[in-house]
Amino acid sequence: MRERTQAHFFDGRTSKRHLATLTSERNGRIRIEATGLQREYPLAEVRIGPHVGSIPCSLYFPDGAKCELADEGFVRRLSEEQGMAGGALTLHLLESRLGYALAALVLTATVLWGLVSFGVPALAKQAAFALPQSANIALGQGALKALDRTLFSPSDLDKATQNRIQRHFTAITPEAGDSRPYRLEFRKGGGAGANALALPSGIVVMTDELVRLAQNDEELIAVLAHELGHLVHRHAMRHVLQDSGVAILLTAIVGDVSSVTSLAGALPAILVQLKYSRAFEREADDYALEHLKATGIPVQNFASLLARLQGDAGKEDRGYFSTHPPTRERIERITHSR
Repeated sequence: MRERTQAHFFDGRTSKRHLATLTSERNGRIRIEATGLQREYPLAEVRIGPHVGSIPCSLYFPDGAKCELADEGFVRRLSEEQGMAGGALTLHLLESRLGYALAALVLTATVLWGLVSFGVPALAKQAAFALPQSANIALGQGALKALDRTLFSPSDLDKATQNRIQRHFTAITPEAGDSRPYRLEFRKGGGAGANALALPSGIVVMTDELVRLAQNDEELIAVLAHELGHLVHRHAMRHVLQDSGVAILLTAIVGDVSSVTSLAGALPAILVQLKYSRAFEREADDYALEHLKATGIPVQNFASLLARLQGDAGKEDRGYFSTHPPTRERIERITHSR
């Protein structure tokens, strides 16, 4: 006889608990003795359950019976005899020591922060570019219809002004290098004020208020180029996907486009309320600056309109900077890029 301990035995057929003596025999067998019963099992056929914190460990026997015991030393020696102590005992050690538990919590928080800050955005970018154009078009068209019902109203700009700005837009869209059918739409902004939005389908919406705020067409071209930058880099879709981890996983792992198109109902509100990250804004600004420099348009036009928009945003908490964060850093960066 090698070692014995106390345990609670369950026969696997009833819920009755028996106080039993558990003995580890020298011949590699486990003997269980209680009032009115005696059983014996080969240790090799006994499954040792994980020992989590202070919860009693369970031994599972081949006939469906089990024992619960709190003797860590006894369980450890059984595990060693089975040759599988390392992982289970290390896990139990980590779980039963406060210092290790706190370290694990810090590590978990760090990993989670890394996933949210870097992993999810990277996966969202991959998923956004993996989506077929049909999904982008469906989302964008549905979003525009919803915005027309809830926020925008028909433009009252005269046709000559619309046609002039449309020609500017048509002239720069081929540079986007994308197969989407780019389209410029004019709307009266209402609560959105002086604003411009890029929908995933390739639709750019420019409000009458923004057109009237601009002092020349070159300022409007700068804004249009900036919105095209958002489209080329698929910022709206990436933002939506970043806020929907399930959609990212389904799209990137199994290619389930239907799970993404279910976002169409929420997309209008997201597009109106979202603030692009600084990284997204820099990408879109850089795209616009490259176009302005390539066509000889002074970049100061872009900075001037942003400053004017920021001044308007200071009077009312709405307009362009409700979807494009106000920051002097952007204006200074554009100004110094000359």
